[in-house]
Amino acid sequence: MKARKNRREFLVCMAGTLASSAFCTSSQALAPSPPDYQLEISPLRLEIAPRKTIATVAYNGQVPGPLIRWPENKPIRIQVTNRSDVPEIVHWHGLFTPSEMDGSMEQGSPMIPPGATFVYEFTPRPAGFRWYHTHSFAGHNLKRGLYTGQFGCFYLLSKRDPGNYDQELFLTLHDWNAYMAGGGDASMDAAYDYATINDRMLGHGEPIRVA
Repeated sequence: MKARKNRREFLVCMAGTLASSAFCTSSQALAPSPPDYQLEISPLRLEIAPRKTIATVAYNGQVPGPLIRWPENKPIRIQVTNRSDVPEIVHWHGLFTPSEMDGSMEQGSPMIPPGATFVYEFTPRPAGFRWYHTHSFAGHNLKRGLYTGQFGCFYLLSKRDPGNYDQELFLTLHDWNAYMAGGGDASMDAAYDYATINDRMLGHGEPIRVA
């Protein structure tokens, strides 16, 4: 009797072990792969020149956002976390993408609520220099959308034309502190106080050094 009881306990234990092992294997198989890039949308105080600071929103605490440098036609996963206080979205400009991954509301892409995370998955093409940026609607709020520092460079490498150069330089131009020219909303013409190359005003950035 005792031998049969021990055998039953052993079989129950083995069944539990096998089920646990199968669950672990299944969970591992279903676990998503880690993102290739991570972007965090959050407020930033950006010093564009000595004693000149802009209150804005940016990616990963920098302007422009981090360079995404990726081979053409290779699948990519980009995780975006929204640390701002309004819904946001990221558009991959100049790329052929599925509508839900395009990063524009009119194409059916979802907004990312404050505090939420969304993973964009697509196979980027065609090769060449592209960029990514917010696609949220600013309306009359000149502190939202592309009036902010939410933009970055996206460079897709081509196998056919690798390029013949000694160094890469990615420069972005941006205007800051927008206001309505003419003193009223009726004009809908924006004017700006400052302009930058990447994150600094002209004369205050690191010089480009060449031979």
